[in-house]
Amino acid sequence: MSVVYNCDHSKCTVKVTAVLLLFVFLAFATLPGPVVAHSPSGIILGYDSERETLTVSLSHDVADPNTHYVYRVEIRKNGAVYHEQEYTLQPTDSTFNYDYDLAVEAGDVIEVTAYCNVGGSITGRIEISGSSGTDQTAVTSSVILPYHAGIMILGFIFILTGALVARFIKRKTWWFKVHKIVQIFGSILSLVGVSLGFYMVSVTTGQHFMVPHAYVASATIILILANLALGLQLKKGGGVRVAHRWVGRAVLILLLVNVAIGLSLVGIL
Repeated sequence: MSVVYNCDHSKCTVKVTAVLLLFVFLAFATLPGPVVAHSPSGIILGYDSERETLTVSLSHDVADPNTHYVYRVEIRKNGAVYHEQEYTLQPTDSTFNYDYDLAVEAGDVIEVTAYCNVGGSITGRIEISGSSGTDQTAVTSSVILPYHAGIMILGFIFILTGALVARFIKRKTWWFKVHKIVQIFGSILSLVGVSLGFYMVSVTTGQHFMVPHAYVASATIILILANLALGLQLKKGGGVRVAHRWVGRAVLILLLVNVAIGLSLVGIL
C-alpha cells in the first residue's frame, strides 16, 4: 500500500485497477485445474451376471475422506430409481468400489449417479448386453466450482483492499470514495460467489448444510448485508461507525476462514 501514498488520484486509480485485474486473471487462470477434483472424477460400472452384482468403481481424490466424500449413490434401472445408498465417509482418498445386488435382463439400461457431500456429481451409464455391460458413458457436473471459488477469493481480496484503504490511506481526500466502491464491488462478488455455490449444490446433491463451509458462508452473507446497511447510515456517526468497523472486521475474518475451509475441502490447503 506504500505506493498509493506517493501518487496522485489518476495514477492511483490506474495502479489499483491494474492490480485488481491481475488478481482476476490469476484467480481464473490458476484455480480451475486443481479445483475440478471437487466432484468425483471417474466412474466405471461392471456387472457380474452369475452373482447378479453391479460393481461401481469411483475416483474421487480428496484430502480427507472423512470430511469430503461421496455421500450418496443413486441407481436407476431403465429410468426409474432402483436403489439409493448414503454414506458418511468414503473408503479411500482416491479410488474405491461399491457392490450392489441387482437383477437385470439383456437390454436394461443402468444409470448410477455419485454425489459429493460438498457439491458436484458424476453419472455413469451402462447398457446390459447378454451377461455383461457395454456402451458405458460418464458425465460429471463440476464446471461451476472453479468460478464459485475464484469469485469468492476475489470478493475477499476486494473487501480486504477496501478495509486497508480505510485503515491506512485516510490522508487522501478520495479515500472514502475508493473505499466505498471497492467494498460494494467486493460485497457483490461475495454474494454472487455464494449464489453460485448454492446453485451448484441445488443441481447436484440438493443438501445445502452438510459441511461447516455452508454455515460459515451463510453467516458471512448476513454480515455483509448488515455492513452494507450500516455503511449507508454512516452520516449518523457515533455508534454506527463503530458497528460498521467491527462488523467489517468480522466479515473479513469469516471470509478468510471460509475460503480456507473451501480450499481445504478440495485438497489445495
